[in-house]
This record gives sequence, C-alpha cells and structure tokens, in this order.
Amino acid sequence: MQRATTEHLNPFVTGLIKTCTTKLVGTGIKFADSEVSRLQAELSNNPAVHLRSDALTLCSILLLDCLDTSKCIFVTFESLQNNKVMLLCAWFKGDWEWLIVSCDSTVQPSELSDTCLKVSEITKSNHSTKRVIILTECSVQRIGNFVPIEHEFKFEQLSKESQEMVLDKTIDFQDCEVKMRSVLQQHGDVQHVLGPELVTDVITEGTTVNIGGRLHVNTENYVHRTLYLNIYLELGVLRNPESCPDIFVVSGMTNQELLNIVPTGECVGEEFEDETRYTVK
Repeated sequence: MQRATTEHLNPFVTGLIKTCTTKLVGTGIKFADSEVSRLQAELSNNPAVHLRSDALTLCSILLLDCLDTSKCIFVTFESLQNNKVMLLCAWFKGDWEWLIVSCDSTVQPSELSDTCLKVSEITKSNHSTKRVIILTECSVQRIGNFVPIEHEFKFEQLSKESQEMVLDKTIDFQDCEVKMRSVLQQHGDVQHVLGPELVTDVITEGTTVNIGGRLHVNTENYVHRTLYLNIYLELGVLRNPESCPDIFVVSGMTNQELLNIVPTGECVGEEFEDETRYTVK
C-alpha cells in the first residue's frame, strides 16, 4: 500500500520540483568546489536546518550543487502550503531524503512557524533519514529546534567558469549595451561591486540590468549658452616674423597703437564699413 501510494505521488511531486528548479538550473551558474564542500560539512548530521541567506536564488543554486537532487524535494513555501498533505506524505513515505523549502519575503512568520513545527515532528520520528532545510532571508528570526546556518554571498564563491559567465553578460550601461566586464575593467575590486542583488539580476533570464541611466535634458528649462574663446598674445610675438602667420586680426586697439608694436615693413589695415585703409610702417 505504501509503495503504491508513493508511486502514485511521484509524478506529481516531480512536477512541482521541476517547476521550482528549472530556472535555477537554467542559469548555468555553479559554485566553487571549496564553497560546496564548506556547506556540505555544515549540513551534515543536522536533520533540521534553518539556512538564512542574503541571496535566496544564489543560495538555492548552491544547495542544488551540494545535495543529490534525486533525493531532494525542492519547493517554494507557497507550493508546500498548497499541496502540504501530498508533499509531506510523499516525503515521509517515499525515498526522498531532503525536503527543501524556499521562503521569500511574502511568507508570514506565523505561517512559517506552524509549518516548521509540523515538519519538525517528522524529523523527530523514527524515520531518522528524513532531513529538512528551511531557506529564508537573513531578516527572518531563527526557528526553534532548527540549526541556524548563515550564508553571505561573495562573488569569489562562484566557480571560475561562472565568474567569467557573469562578467560576459550584457547589461545596459548609460543607455548602451555593453559587457559587464567592460564596466568593471577600471574598478579595483569587483567583489564589492558584484553583490548578491546585482549578480542575481544578471543571471535571471528576462531581467535587464541598468547601470547609470542616460541624462534626460528638459529643453524647456534649458538655458542656451555661447562659449567665447579669448587668446592673449605677448606684444613681442608680432616682432618675430618667423613665428607669425601671414595675417593677424587684432581688435581692441587703435591703428597707431598697433603700428607701435609691429615690425618695420609690415602692413597694417583698418577696417571700415565701406573701405579698408592700409598703412605700412
């Protein structure tokens, strides 16, 4: 009877797992072996774990790297609430070892506490192989009877291949499509720039990352400006024929003042509306 029940529930549970994990697997992101080993060590021998993270999506990917996915029921809190009886029955009576429940910011603390209490009862029973992980944001208070583990995302936790993948992603920088790598080329420490929110947005399909939007000018309030260029020459420059062009245009002085500073033999002209007069010194 038990085998018939689990076989009946298997396709349904597998469908829920696929719904919750397809996008995570589709990112192609992997964590470094050292980070995977570290979390595996923390999870070992703990039947009930409350994993608090500043990056739920990235931490979910890390969990998939750490555990045997064929032994895991991975669902959101909403899916668990909507299908609680069937999921808990499948987990309790089936071959699945892990129940992983991802809780976003919409989950109410009271609902989470009630659910965790029921799940905890299963892990305390004679079925010692059953283990549960409740994944929440860092802001959620610790759950009683659950071993707390903190996960703080850092860019270097990703595998080298995944780091390169993130850096090669196209983003919108000041209204231009560029590679993330090109934006960070002149920044000394990309780890501080590529935080959990930005990396999550970069790897999420259909999400456009905008950095430094272009300036939108309000022409109605724009004051037009005219730029003027004033060039000041030392008086001696006119006395050196080798450094002077063929013609100088000078303003702000009389004809006589100009004759006093030009070399002998140079022609000085004075422009009028109807004629031009020239004087040779």
